[in-house]
Amino acid sequence: MKKIQQKTETNLPFVLRQAILGVTPDIAIGSTQGKAFVIRWLLGASRKRPGQNMTFKLSSELVDVAKVVMMP
Repeated sequence: MKKIQQKTETNLPFVLRQAILGVTPDIAIGSTQGKAFVIRWLLGASRKRPGQNMTFKLSSELVDVAKVVMMP
């Protein structure tokens, strides 16, 4: 959690919310199914990142997604 806050200089709940809402399919926004899909997608993408530490890989994936979603 600290890694995400350090990388984004934003609070963790905001980053998580932006990452999840930003990549949830439009037809599933607000649904449990859509959120489950996004979590599976984020975990899958994190596992494909290089390195051994899943905490670091997941935090990096969340930060990258949040950056793309928050772009003006």
